[in-house]
Amino acid sequence: MTGKKALIVVVLGLLVLACVYWFLAEKESPLESNELTDKSQKNEKSKTVIAEKQQKLSKRVVSDDSSSPVQYAEAKTCEQLNQQCPECESEFNILMEDIFINVEDLAATGSYSTMPIESLASLADSKDTSAMLVQGTDLLWDAVLGVRMMNRSKQYTDAQVRDIVKQHKIDFEQFEKGERLLYQAAALGRFGALMELVQIHGLLQRQLVKKAYDAETIEAVLVNKWAHQKLFKAVHQNDQFLWQSIDYTSLNRRDRETLATLHADKTESEIESLLSDLESRSQKLFLELKQAWVKDREYLGEDAFPKLMQRKLEDYSLQAQKLCWNTQS
Repeated sequence: MTGKKALIVVVLGLLVLACVYWFLAEKESPLESNELTDKSQKNEKSKTVIAEKQQKLSKRVVSDDSSSPVQYAEAKTCEQLNQQCPECESEFNILMEDIFINVEDLAATGSYSTMPIESLASLADSKDTSAMLVQGTDLLWDAVLGVRMMNRSKQYTDAQVRDIVKQHKIDFEQFEKGERLLYQAAALGRFGALMELVQIHGLLQRQLVKKAYDAETIEAVLVNKWAHQKLFKAVHQNDQFLWQSIDYTSLNRRDRETLATLHADKTESEIESLLSDLESRSQKLFLELKQAWVKDREYLGEDAFPKLMQRKLEDYSLQAQKLCWNTQS
């Protein structure tokens, strides 16, 4: 896998959702707090299963070496950077594969995304985090678009997909189920599920606007999305490269545009007042999500805010983003 392909692993959730738009031309739905903890307390055996699944992921947590000198700052080209740290690209790819959804499964060609739905659900119930990621994402796609991620290449033509999405009525109950699965996968160490949640909330927001849902429903989705953005940033607070992988500025600009469209009759100052109110609501929800996250991670015996990248690897990644991954092919 090349350096540019490695970056795709980090942002593939966003890119795949963007591909959907190429052929597309109520209420808040907060997570049920501590569901992971509650289920585990009902069945001690499930705690053992979760612990076994965590064993590999736990090895990814590293000590905080943030005080060490910044490395690779003198590299001027991608080639120089890879010469200074020839093992870094491989280490980066392995880490991304451990915490994000598998690239092949997002493309609907992997082993999980092509298996029978019943088999996938059974694996997800057993806390197989790869199955949880795929099933959760599949439920969310289906809830928002009416098109399943799994086996999608065998189901419909592009024209059929456009028609299905246009006619689809968003299923908020199923959306919440998908949210819970991705949250649980993240709590078990597949932290990329949190990024996927942010991107899916953005997709939901766009579809609600397209389908002319009421302002109250769309604003509730914005609140939920912002809260999950904050949770993603909090969880990765010790890894600069990871929390910077979401373009918060672009997201916030689009959100302002959404509100301006919904409230075309309001003045700019009224829109700012509305933004302030929604931000307060999102902060409250974020604190609830954060409290549940800390409790669930502590129950699993894991750090709530782990450091996943040694300083060497983080410095490499930040430099590679500038020198290798943002260049034209």
